[in-house]
Amino acid sequence: MKYRSQLLIVPTLLALFLAPVSKAQVTQPQPLVATQKVDQMLDRILARGEGHVGNVKTTTYVHPTQKELDEIRTMGVSAVPALSKAIDDPNPFRELLAAQLLKEIGGTEVVEPLTRGLSPKKWTLVRTQCLSSLTSAPPEEARPIIEKMQDDPDERVKKRAGDLLTAHYGAPPRN
Repeated sequence: MKYRSQLLIVPTLLALFLAPVSKAQVTQPQPLVATQKVDQMLDRILARGEGHVGNVKTTTYVHPTQKELDEIRTMGVSAVPALSKAIDDPNPFRELLAAQLLKEIGGTEVVEPLTRGLSPKKWTLVRTQCLSSLTSAPPEEARPIIEKMQDDPDERVKKRAGDLLTAHYGAPPRN
């Protein structure tokens, strides 16, 4: 009987001590790994657009490859925190790229960072990409934001909002 009770104690103790360790290994590193992967991807894409003409550094926006788009789709919502941070980067090409990649993920999670990207302080191209990317969010969340942007002082943002409402939501053009 004593031997049997000792056999039951060992697996129970192992389960109690190993369960938190295995859970920590599965849940805690994931956001860090996703953030690192996204940051590395953004850096890699942006680096493809960098060059030199003589002593002058040049930068051109380069779109992500199909493989990179597939990778970001596979990462899904785990990529949103890093892309959300990139929406507020001082480099407008990084902001633009983040907005484009958030569209590939879609869903409710992308609404908040894309809405921040609509700030009048942002580059117009970033703002119009954020509008376009909002169409990947649920219509009940995205449409009111896009409708509001029809009153934006920037004519290009206003036009993009109207075009998206017509194309994606069947709204008649505004006069």
